[in-house]
Amino acid sequence: MHGAHRSRNSAKGENHYNYKHGEATKTARAEHAKRSAELHQLVALGNEIGLFDGKAALRGRPPKKY
Repeated sequence: MHGAHRSRNSAKGENHYNYKHGEATKTARAEHAKRSAELHQLVALGNEIGLFDGKAALRGRPPKKY
């Protein structure tokens, strides 16, 4: 067969290949995104007031709601 995967053939829930130890829930991901945005805001504030020597930067891409 050609084309996209059918939903009945894909793994779901705990059987999905991205599901690791029950830590990848929607609430856990939302909490991580919220904390990441807070951290980015604090680093930006620290850069504005000269808290760091030079300009501090975080690794990775910034969160969407930053």
